Amino acid sequence: MHSVWICSRNDAIGNFAVMVAAAGVFGLNRAWPDLVVAAAMALLGLSGGVQIMLHARLELAAERRKSAGDGQIAPHRY
Repeated sequence: MHSVWICSRNDAIGNFAVMVAAAGVFGLNRAWPDLVVAAAMALLGLSGGVQIMLHARLELAAERRKSAGDGQIAPHRY
């Protein structure tokens, strides 16, 4: 669920940023607004990916603790 929120949020921000970049390129007749937005979107995507991976690791750790408490053997992670 958290992943869906992050991806949807990033998509909405990206859509707005692309419109701002298009207006900047049109108004200034320069490419730099598009390049700045592209770099920002790349960072946003990387940040979202890191957030999703960290959240997934926390969920896996919680599940392992829960399984270990039930007397079951938690799978080993390599």
